[in-house]
Amino acid sequence: MTKKVWKGSRDLRRWLTPIEGIVTNPRNARLHTQRDVDATARSLDEHGQQKPIVVKPGGMLLVGEGRLLAARSLGWTHLSAVVTDIDEENERTLYMIRDNRLAELSSWHLERLSRELQALKRDHGLALEETGLWEPSELSALIEADWEMKERKDREAAERGAPLMLTTGEREVVDRAVAKMREELGDEKQEHSEGAVIGAICRVFVVEARNQDEMEGEPGSEGAAGGDQAGPPE
Repeated sequence: MTKKVWKGSRDLRRWLTPIEGIVTNPRNARLHTQRDVDATARSLDEHGQQKPIVVKPGGMLLVGEGRLLAARSLGWTHLSAVVTDIDEENERTLYMIRDNRLAELSSWHLERLSRELQALKRDHGLALEETGLWEPSELSALIEADWEMKERKDREAAERGAPLMLTTGEREVVDRAVAKMREELGDEKQEHSEGAVIGAICRVFVVEARNQDEMEGEPGSEGAAGGDQAGPPE
């Protein structure tokens, strides 16, 4: 294999360190598959090293094992490495674990990711399948996703009405009303869905409200116009 010194950001040149002097950490609990190493190697080969790895004084690796393995597979002789100034060994170990774990705590905004990948493929013709970042089926789903269709469906669902949200207390009231209406509907052979029963309750409420409005509008009834005023003098 042809040896290549290094490739990366100019600002990282000051920390170039011979790879042969960097030792992998036996306490690192992070495992690297061949797929992982190959994908990292593709990234280093295409973009170069854009952030340094971290080592202890003496060259023991603390952060960046995947990049070290990938650089070795590319035949690089150097990597940009900064030396930690964390003194306590237990603090170094905790930092190593945190660095590995923190990336796992985040998640993808799938629509943004999908749109970015679609643009890279459509506008720049990038062969995304060669990045090794996703399985073919995963990448296909991201690239072929129709977000405009999803937005239309979301709008249509919103126009049909959002689901009714009830508090625990409100739900208990509704449940009691549904049970009472089922009793009044009777007909044990007829199964009344909750939606149908709630519809019946609403119809009763509307009828009662209409009747109340009509009663209030009758001449001489309480609440009718002029009903609270004294009659004409005799």
